[in-house]
Amino acid sequence: MQSGTRLSSQPKVSYRGSDVAVTFQGLTYRCHRQHYDKLRTLYDRSDRGNKSFVSALFCLLCRYDMLQGAGLQSAIPGGVFDWLFREFRCTMECFASPLNSRYERYCSAFLDTDASFGSA
Repeated sequence: MQSGTRLSSQPKVSYRGSDVAVTFQGLTYRCHRQHYDKLRTLYDRSDRGNKSFVSALFCLLCRYDMLQGAGLQSAIPGGVFDWLFREFRCTMECFASPLNSRYERYCSAFLDTDASFGSA
């Protein structure tokens, strides 16, 4: 590395229509703007320590991209969640991810990347 050349220490976010791209050191991950907004809300509600939102988002997208759709995003229908809330006042999911959680409180498979977004 040449003297005076600095690598970016934070991922960069760019917007194009309804897509959001997060890029860091040549790797780019994309998500829909609705997912981005949801993740921002979850992040703002959680205890995130020292990690910035953009860094946490990049790590999360990298982790779930690595799984390549391994079927971890399945969920019960919304009507079932509504029934569970009405009948039992359930407000926490046992098996979710920041990408598919219905409630603010949930448990996910990857606490290291998902805790910044509210996973317990």
